[in-house]
Amino acid sequence: MSSARTKGKHMGDLLLHQTKGVNPKLTICAWCGKDVSVALLGAHEGVYECRQCKRTHIGGRPKSCPCGARDYGNFVKTRNIGEYEKLNIGELCDDCSKKKEEHDRVVAEGGIYWKCAECHSAGVIKADAPLSKDVREQMGIQPPKPCGIEFDKAHCPVCRETTKAEGA
Repeated sequence: MSSARTKGKHMGDLLLHQTKGVNPKLTICAWCGKDVSVALLGAHEGVYECRQCKRTHIGGRPKSCPCGARDYGNFVKTRNIGEYEKLNIGELCDDCSKKKEEHDRVVAEGGIYWKCAECHSAGVIKADAPLSKDVREQMGIQPPKPCGIEFDKAHCPVCRETTKAEGA
């Protein structure tokens, strides 16, 4: 019996690309963009979008999506990964992993996460800040459970600093 899976050359479980072999791609930190590691794609170099939630999947056609989509009809190939494209697959570099651990600790102690809808900056507000206390009280979420808020440009500490520096 012959199948598509057995027609190509394999390296372990990896189906090799006809001309690119293991087809290595650099991966980048999801937070800061620094190089993190190498992913071996082989023949699976597609970018697919889930029709239900619009989530992007990298590699071969996915069998399922975290949103619950399960069959191949729910995934559409949008393009192939570029030859020199670096992939954001959700990994964090060592520095950002440490920063995330610190943020998680601050939030578990009663702080809150924040992010900006405009500049996409993010961080935490410590537990002793009045805003953290007010947000947790209003949401009814007690530590160590996480919670957070989203700022607009007028309230984001990063956007405000940028505006001050520009003299506006």
